[in-house]
Amino acid sequence: RHGDCDLALAGGATVTTPHWPGYLQVEGGPVSTSGMIRPFDKDADGTVFGNGGGVAVLKRLADALADGDTIHAIIKGTGIFNDGGGTGSLAAPGLKGQVEAISRALKDSGLNADTFGFVESHGTGTLLGDPMEVDAVSQVFRRDSDRKQFCALGALKANIGHAAAGAGILAFIKTCCALEHGKIPPNINFSTPNPLLKLSSTPFYIPT
Repeated sequence: RHGDCDLALAGGATVTTPHWPGYLQVEGGPVSTSGMIRPFDKDADGTVFGNGGGVAVLKRLADALADGDTIHAIIKGTGIFNDGGGTGSLAAPGLKGQVEAISRALKDSGLNADTFGFVESHGTGTLLGDPMEVDAVSQVFRRDSDRKQFCALGALKANIGHAAAGAGILAFIKTCCALEHGKIPPNINFSTPNPLLKLSSTPFYIPT
């Protein structure tokens, strides 16, 4: 957007060999006791790791149109925030950092949250992370809308597990596909909302 380059490749990948060697579950740790990841569900008990990766070609819209490229989605805004000093560890979630990053992306886009129909989340299926993430995105959305449960909250990890370094680009590609096809993929393994989320009073619902 600032003209530093004309084309960029953005992506990531995680490939573990041998595939799915298993893990040692530790009480209070991030990995699932049941071996299933259930983002935002009352029975969520941790995350499960998986393999995957992807890459996106990024270009300025005017250049992509001029070159006749296939355009899957338009990125309207981005938001970055470093909250490493305000959390317990590198992997620990932080409310302030999430609120700031979401706020920056929304401000950069020039859009109103009331017009959104889908948000792709981190959705690790942990009892600490899920409520904090819903709280953060709800705080930002409530600045624009008092409506309840008008926006779907997706989590690709429900379908493929946590792909670590590949998780971000895979969630991005999922969102592009949802836009392109006009359909919101369901979160599998979801039945009853975690009561700590207080979903009924937030702008969000879980697509099933």
